[in-house]
Amino acid sequence: MSANNSNITIGVLTDIHYAERNTIWSRCFRDSLPKVRSAINFFNQTNPDFCVYLGDNIDKGPTREIELEYLMLIESEYAKFNGIRHYVIGNHDLASFSKEQFLKICGSREKYYSFDYGSFHFIILDACYNQDESDYDSGNF
Repeated sequence: MSANNSNITIGVLTDIHYAERNTIWSRCFRDSLPKVRSAINFFNQTNPDFCVYLGDNIDKGPTREIELEYLMLIESEYAKFNGIRHYVIGNHDLASFSKEQFLKICGSREKYYSFDYGSFHFIILDACYNQDESDYDSGNF
């Protein structure tokens, strides 16, 4: 598709909750990795205009180091998308990381922003705040 077109196509992934755990109810945890790979392969075949990752990429691990491994693994799969990527931060992404740390790992800079694509205006929001308006940060939510 072209940004000049009045129609666009967006690849969307959300609530992956990757972790080295067995599937519980609708959370696939470790089984989400092949699903992510399949989605990225599909996106690369169908060429959406961009992809948006809507948060909760990982789930809590036993240590911060393990969660970092989870995030690096999922991000390495996301990075295989041959196009523009946008990230929305989810609360589960912040169990061991600050927003800035999460975004740095994902190669993104802004917690929230907006952009135009074709005749559309998009807003990427950061809704990860406590009632006192402090940031969710390293599990303080």
